[in-house]
Amino acid sequence: MDAQTKVKKGVKYQAVLVRTGMNDSRIVPWMPAKFAAALQNSTTSGKPVLFDVNYENGHFTGDLDVTFREYSNMYAFALWQIGHPKFQPTK
Repeated sequence: MDAQTKVKKGVKYQAVLVRTGMNDSRIVPWMPAKFAAALQNSTTSGKPVLFDVNYENGHFTGDLDVTFREYSNMYAFALWQIGHPKFQPTK
């Protein structure tokens, strides 16, 4: 399954946070990287396409510190994109 083949040039894609783990035994890290690059190259929305790499674990982990950090990154990205005032960049 290669999601990047479904990306179309010139489409206004929403903001996307693509995630991967360097030690993932199910999905090699370059596949999500290819998908993020295809989105960055194709979108016309001006919204961010970010690539987040977990260098500590793979697909899932029992390490709660890593899990909490991953979820905090995802929620911070979502809150930034929906315009929550506490998650907007300062000038």
